[in-house]
Amino acid sequence: MKIITGREMARLDSASETPAEILMERAGRGLALAIEKYLPNLPLIFICGRGNNGGDGFVAARYLLEKGRQLKVFLLGDENKLSGHSGLNARRLDIHIEELIDIKAFEEEFLEPLIAVDCIFGTGFRPPLDEKTRKILEIIDKKSKITVACDIPSGVCGDTGCADLGSAYADLTVTFEYPKVGHISDLGNLLSGSVEVIPIGIGISPDEYYQEAEFLSREEVLENISRRDRLSHKKTYGHTLIAGGSPGMSGAIVLAAKGALRSGAGLVTCAVTRSIAAEVAAGSVSSMNLILEDGMSGAPAEGSADRILSHIKKRAIDALLIGPGLDCGAGARNFLREILEGIPKEIALVLDADALNILASSTEEVRKYKFQNLVLTPHPGEMGRLLNISTEEVQLNRIASAKKLSEITGATVILKGYRSLIVKKDKVFINPTGNPGLATGGSGDILAGMVASFAGQGDDVFIAAMKASWIHGRSADMEAWEKSESFILPEDMIGKFWKV
Repeated sequence: MKIITGREMARLDSASETPAEILMERAGRGLALAIEKYLPNLPLIFICGRGNNGGDGFVAARYLLEKGRQLKVFLLGDENKLSGHSGLNARRLDIHIEELIDIKAFEEEFLEPLIAVDCIFGTGFRPPLDEKTRKILEIIDKKSKITVACDIPSGVCGDTGCADLGSAYADLTVTFEYPKVGHISDLGNLLSGSVEVIPIGIGISPDEYYQEAEFLSREEVLENISRRDRLSHKKTYGHTLIAGGSPGMSGAIVLAAKGALRSGAGLVTCAVTRSIAAEVAAGSVSSMNLILEDGMSGAPAEGSADRILSHIKKRAIDALLIGPGLDCGAGARNFLREILEGIPKEIALVLDADALNILASSTEEVRKYKFQNLVLTPHPGEMGRLLNISTEEVQLNRIASAKKLSEITGATVILKGYRSLIVKKDKVFINPTGNPGLATGGSGDILAGMVASFAGQGDDVFIAAMKASWIHGRSADMEAWEKSESFILPEDMIGKFWKV
């Protein structure tokens, strides 16, 4: 499903051949039907603003009154000053609309269990809220039994998901035609609750204007998974080389290797220092080892990069993953730089973990290498370091951050976190799978191994990133259903790939 900004939705509204009055009628009716379908038969309070969002609320209130529902309608402003379609729908209501002046009296309405319907601001809102609205939303947040948001919770920006801290949490958000970026990004994601999308017949595709993002679907993943040829052999499915690990961090490369193998790689080799080679061999018995000599602080010794470059050429390596378990010392920095300068530009290259932290001081230099098949897999902290901004700034606009890194480096970017993003320039997919059980050390190493494996088997790196992200998250969801989000181990997910 396509995802657009609030600004783009306004453009679609304006360009639609369907009259605005009919669009408002359909939106309000859709809001009413969603309330009837999903929520208990409790009294309702509609809190309406003076714009189109309030107009949608007036229409919904009219439909629910016709159904015999008990409700009240409050307006932030003077009803006599309402104009356009909002004013028309306010006058169609058969009950008195109360101007919300007395905050204390409004709070007393919540002495019995109520459903509050927030129709104050829509997706075009930009923070901050005024003090009066903030107090009203605080009452709703604390006192209502259930809160429904019309289009988006008031106080949330539909373009970015950034929100005024006085915004109220919605149990259900009813939005129209398409989900908005504000529903899935930053605080907006947390405040929107369950999001129900109601078609209202705008009749124009956002492709004609601009498509901000799209949810990654199961069908898009499945169409890129094919049966194995009966005459195939292990080299048919690619040789993936994984370079990383350091004393105390051998588990990272083991998990990456297992993720690559379970994703179908024909061959996997782990390039590790001698001090951890036995641990890696014991942890991943199906992979091979390329043993490097130990240098300072556990990093590969001088000359290790040449050994890897020789191995890539000699063994016809299809995909290279660098980073899991690597450290950030001077030895590791030289090791990474020498590999990046010497590897074939067409090889599928995945950079993860400390490889990204090493690059943070010279992100713009990545483009000079002109890699044709590069994937970067940062979490928000690593993304902040790569862009020289704070983690909070990354989370404030995740899509813009991922696009910027892709533009700077020419890479496919997986920005990890809730609703992970897969981005290549202007192409943006949002992964709907995954849960907080993934917030544990090692899960990112598995994901990186999966991406390298799929790319090594011949997938375009963007397709490899999409497949790996969806399957990785779905496996975690299956583990959570069977156990709990709190009891998931990264290696447990690997055993679920086949079920996915």
